[in-house]
Amino acid sequence: MLGLNTDQIMGQIRHILSGLGAVAVTLGIMSAGAVEAWTQVIVSIVGAALLLGGLIWSLFAHTNASTVAAAAAIPEVQKIETVNSPEGRALKASVPDSREVVVAPAGTGQPVTGRAFGS
Repeated sequence: MLGLNTDQIMGQIRHILSGLGAVAVTLGIMSAGAVEAWTQVIVSIVGAALLLGGLIWSLFAHTNASTVAAAAAIPEVQKIETVNSPEGRALKASVPDSREVVVAPAGTGQPVTGRAFGS
């Protein structure tokens, strides 16, 4: 995807509908008023679909496992430590990377060797 936001998508849809509407009016298929009415209906439906899609996507995209996986995918992230609990172990298992890492605690400059993801 091009990374378009909702306003950009809605703007593109309006432009496409305007172009199609101009063709329909020119060919005598629809009146200008009918084209305007249908454009508003379609834009409203698409807007509602985008809203609903965003709501559903956020349910799956913002789980703890997906957040940890996204953070682990960042090259600058060297260590993610989880709590030794069923939930923590499940989070660790959700991310396939368990590489050995070296992390310098803030302000000390002294490296500390540890195992990524709380192992």
